[in-house]
Amino acid sequence: GTTLPQWREFKIPASSLQSKPTDSNRILEEDMRSSELAVEDLIGRMTAAEARNSLRDFGLKLSGKKEELQERLVRAISGNLLDSDKGKKKKAKEIGEEQEGKGDLYELENTILEELRARNTQPKFMKINITGLGIPVKQTTAKGLPAVDASALRELSGDEEENWENGRLYNFFRCKDEGLEACRAIGALRTVGTVGAMITNFLVPLQVLADKDQRIHCSLNLNTETGRLSSRRPNLQNQPALEKDQYRVREAFRAEQGNTLVVADYGQLELRILA
Repeated sequence: GTTLPQWREFKIPASSLQSKPTDSNRILEEDMRSSELAVEDLIGRMTAAEARNSLRDFGLKLSGKKEELQERLVRAISGNLLDSDKGKKKKAKEIGEEQEGKGDLYELENTILEELRARNTQPKFMKINITGLGIPVKQTTAKGLPAVDASALRELSGDEEENWENGRLYNFFRCKDEGLEACRAIGALRTVGTVGAMITNFLVPLQVLADKDQRIHCSLNLNTETGRLSSRRPNLQNQPALEKDQYRVREAFRAEQGNTLVVADYGQLELRILA
């Protein structure tokens, strides 16, 4: 399978991590407010424009995104400047001459530091690292990330009819009980996805688009490339197949009293005609 890092960094909304305030949380927040933040942390509170202004004062390179500007500023403060960080204009030369004999250390003005300390810095996003279990990846997306579509999940979990023993996770864990539990968990995830798709694609459109008599009237399109009919609002040709109708969606279609609803399929009519 494809070799990927054992962990990956994700950005998620900070609001999703917020929990109800507890005494320990309040104490921790008070300690964080009262403690002296490092200059690197304060630079992380800067906007792109503020970081660029400080870099301009130092005669350093001004291009890049906000994170790149902040990192360059941190390197300047800590004395770890790269050659690529230094500007090429006269200002950079003058700053360099002023710094001669002082090392490559730069300092932010106290007024800037005080303003950054007083700033409300509740982040919109939090970075978290998710550690994997080392399971080899066999299917990836176009960007090289592990695929999690229905086929990829089924390959990991196997099938309940086979007691999950045909899932790749079943044999990955040394303990068969752990492998079985992992396969069941992924199987449950697949079920949730199926239910979500069923609600979005089938149940909601049938309820929303029904008229006052609880009848459905779709729009038919005759101008298709294959010459077949297609329907929309709702797509009645996209209802679950008879053998896959686990939630009995097809039973929602009933003929009016005195009429009979006939379900018929040509069964590969084109191929039969060609044969």
